[in-house]
Amino acid sequence: MTFSCMADGKGLAWREVKKNQQLLLLQAPGAEESLKQALRYAGSSYDYKDIIGMIFRKNWCTPGRYICDMAIFQFQETTGNPLLNHRFIPMMHLTPRDVLLSPFVREWKES
Repeated sequence: MTFSCMADGKGLAWREVKKNQQLLLLQAPGAEESLKQALRYAGSSYDYKDIIGMIFRKNWCTPGRYICDMAIFQFQETTGNPLLNHRFIPMMHLTPRDVLLSPFVREWKES
């Protein structure tokens, strides 16, 4: 299961990983606390306005609305464990590639 925000009418919610999808598990400082905070906002709406703003390189995010898997990373900021240097990449326009390149994020592997 993944916890993300999508434009499917469910908003911020748990979703099953489909057969044709791959899931990369990452670990980062404070990830568990970030998920706990994010779960409090389950059902929050998808932020269509922010997606359009990204196209025009504008910050049109709406408080209390989220986009994609980035919702969890927005909560990561509130735990005092930012994933990136936000002087260079604003949190509201964080992309999955930015997360993968972060020195604070590592692939989680079972031991």
